[in-house]
Amino acid sequence: MKRLFPLAGLLRLRHLQQDEAAGELAAANSRVQDNETRRDRARACYTGEPTHPPAPRR
Repeated sequence: MKRLFPLAGLLRLRHLQQDEAAGELAAANSRVQDNETRRDRARACYTGEPTHPPAPRR
């Protein structure tokens, strides 16, 4: 009788990879938001506009 290849292990691996990718995406999005805030504050300093506190993160 032929032995069936277990796909459950591959599925677990794929879920781990997806979780890792989601964490990396969240970290990248956080860096983007931080950089946008810094850029906006720098622009405000050069244009003389008042700066506002950053919006709370979701």
